[in-house]
Amino acid sequence: MNTQQISTKQVSVKRYLPDSSAEPFWQQYELPVDDSTSLLDALNHIKEQLDSTLSYRWSCRMAICGSCGVMVNGIPKLGCKTFCVIMTVISASSRYPTSPYSGIW
Repeated sequence: MNTQQISTKQVSVKRYLPDSSAEPFWQQYELPVDDSTSLLDALNHIKEQLDSTLSYRWSCRMAICGSCGVMVNGIPKLGCKTFCVIMTVISASSRYPTSPYSGIW
Protein backbone atom coordinates (compact mmCIF):
# COMPACT_ATOMS: atom_id res chain seq x y z
CA MET A 1 0.00 0.00 0.00
CA ASN A 2 1.30 3.47 -0.96
CA THR A 3 1.76 5.59 2.16
CA GLN A 4 3.02 8.71 0.38
CA GLN A 5 0.97 11.78 1.07
CA ILE A 6 -0.38 13.64 -1.94
CA SER A 7 -0.29 17.41 -1.71
CA THR A 8 -0.75 20.23 -4.17
CA LYS A 9 2.05 22.37 -5.52
CA GLN A 10 1.84 25.60 -7.47
CA VAL A 11 4.20 25.61 -10.43
CA SER A 12 5.10 28.55 -12.68
CA VAL A 13 5.87 27.68 -16.31
CA LYS A 14 7.35 30.26 -18.66
CA ARG A 15 5.37 30.02 -21.91
CA TYR A 16 5.76 31.44 -25.42
CA LEU A 17 2.64 31.46 -27.58
CA PRO A 18 3.30 33.78 -30.54
CA ASP A 19 -0.29 33.53 -31.81
CA SER A 20 -1.65 35.13 -28.63
CA SER A 21 1.28 37.05 -27.10
CA ALA A 22 4.32 38.76 -28.60
CA GLU A 23 6.38 38.16 -25.46
CA PRO A 24 6.94 35.11 -23.23
CA PHE A 25 4.80 35.03 -20.08
CA TRP A 26 4.53 33.06 -16.83
CA GLN A 27 1.58 30.73 -16.30
CA GLN A 28 0.71 29.12 -12.97
CA TYR A 29 -0.68 25.62 -12.48
CA GLU A 30 -1.79 23.82 -9.32
CA LEU A 31 -0.72 20.15 -9.39
CA PRO A 32 -1.24 17.08 -7.21
CA VAL A 33 2.21 15.74 -6.28
CA ASP A 34 3.88 13.28 -3.94
CA ASP A 35 7.54 12.47 -3.25
CA SER A 36 7.79 10.30 -6.38
CA THR A 37 6.31 12.83 -8.86
CA SER A 38 8.96 13.88 -11.38
CA LEU A 39 8.96 17.12 -13.29
CA LEU A 40 8.17 15.15 -16.44
CA ASP A 41 5.18 13.56 -14.65
CA ALA A 42 4.03 17.08 -13.70
CA LEU A 43 4.37 18.37 -17.27
CA ASN A 44 2.49 15.34 -18.58
CA HIS A 45 -0.28 16.01 -16.01
CA ILE A 46 -0.52 19.65 -17.12
CA LYS A 47 -0.71 18.66 -20.80
CA GLU A 48 -3.18 15.79 -20.31
CA GLN A 49 -5.42 17.25 -17.58
CA LEU A 50 -5.07 21.05 -17.43
CA ASP A 51 -3.74 22.64 -20.63
CA SER A 52 -3.39 20.77 -23.91
CA THR A 53 -1.54 23.73 -25.48
CA LEU A 54 1.59 23.04 -23.40
CA SER A 55 4.50 21.76 -25.51
CA TYR A 56 7.78 20.31 -24.30
CA ARG A 57 10.41 17.77 -25.34
CA TRP A 58 11.18 14.39 -23.83
CA SER A 59 12.19 10.98 -25.12
CA CYS A 60 13.84 8.24 -23.08
CA ARG A 61 12.57 8.97 -19.53
CA MET A 62 15.77 7.37 -18.18
CA ALA A 63 18.16 10.39 -17.79
CA ILE A 64 20.15 9.34 -20.85
CA CYS A 65 19.14 11.46 -23.86
CA GLY A 66 18.87 14.92 -22.24
CA SER A 67 15.92 16.01 -24.37
CA CYS A 68 13.82 16.86 -21.29
CA GLY A 69 16.34 19.44 -20.08
CA VAL A 70 14.73 22.53 -18.54
CA MET A 71 15.61 25.25 -16.04
CA VAL A 72 14.15 24.62 -12.56
CA ASN A 73 14.45 27.50 -10.11
CA GLY A 74 17.20 28.86 -12.41
CA ILE A 75 19.24 25.63 -12.42
CA PRO A 76 19.50 23.25 -15.43
CA LYS A 77 17.81 19.93 -14.65
CA LEU A 78 16.50 16.84 -16.43
CA GLY A 79 12.72 16.63 -16.18
CA CYS A 80 12.74 12.85 -15.87
CA LYS A 81 15.21 12.90 -12.97
CA THR A 82 14.00 15.96 -11.02
CA PHE A 83 11.28 15.52 -8.41
CA CYS A 84 8.53 18.06 -7.80
CA VAL A 85 9.36 18.50 -4.13
CA ILE A 86 12.14 20.95 -5.17
CA MET A 87 10.45 22.57 -8.15
CA THR A 88 8.61 25.86 -8.30
CA VAL A 89 9.65 27.64 -11.51
CA ILE A 90 10.16 25.96 -14.90
CA SER A 91 11.51 27.49 -18.10
CA ALA A 92 13.16 26.18 -21.24
CA SER A 93 16.78 25.15 -21.07
CA SER A 94 19.11 27.97 -22.14
CA ARG A 95 20.66 25.67 -24.73
CA TYR A 96 17.57 26.12 -26.91
CA PRO A 97 17.00 29.44 -28.69
CA THR A 98 13.63 31.15 -28.41
CA SER A 99 11.40 29.38 -30.88
CA PRO A 100 7.74 29.68 -31.79
CA TYR A 101 7.62 25.88 -31.63
CA SER A 102 8.61 25.63 -27.96
CA GLY A 103 5.83 25.82 -25.39
CA ILE A 104 7.77 26.13 -22.14
CA TRP A 105 9.18 29.64 -21.86
